[in-house]
Amino acid sequence: MKYIKNNQDTKSDIKKAFLCLLKNHSYRSISISIICQKVGINRSTFYYHYETIEHLLKNIYADYFDEVRRSLEIDESLIFSEKQDNFTKLVEFLNECSKPESTFRFLLNKSPENLFLDSFTNWGIFPYANDKGSKNDFYQILYHDSGSSSIIVRWIKDGCPISSFDLAKIIYDSTTD
Repeated sequence: MKYIKNNQDTKSDIKKAFLCLLKNHSYRSISISIICQKVGINRSTFYYHYETIEHLLKNIYADYFDEVRRSLEIDESLIFSEKQDNFTKLVEFLNECSKPESTFRFLLNKSPENLFLDSFTNWGIFPYANDKGSKNDFYQILYHDSGSSSIIVRWIKDGCPISSFDLAKIIYDSTTD
């Protein structure tokens, strides 16, 4: 009897195949046909799960950032609470990002920069850096997220010239003034 994969297995296989291909190829050189061939599926199966390769990549980003949020044990109900030590969580995140083999660095270096930066900004770990903020001030948070995300991306691209702690302090201090 032939084993039939469920949708989640196929979706996961597509992501794994794409990431495997991304290790040795540029984002722009990977086609849907190449991904399908690697997974052993037809194009219609790919399109059942993802509209485009960009859509697939955004799903990979979302999975990664959700995993980071879980690993940092960020409690969304405590975003602006004194009960959550957000500075320490920010330093932990930056320490992980600074590792040469980190998933963050891999995705940053292998992805179209604007796509990664937009996804990173939209994910929004950085409202967590400011315990004193207002949940209702969307644009203030967006302004902060955009700036913080850009600084972190530049810090990684520059080879992390200052410590994770020092960068976290710059980000954190800019939100508490």
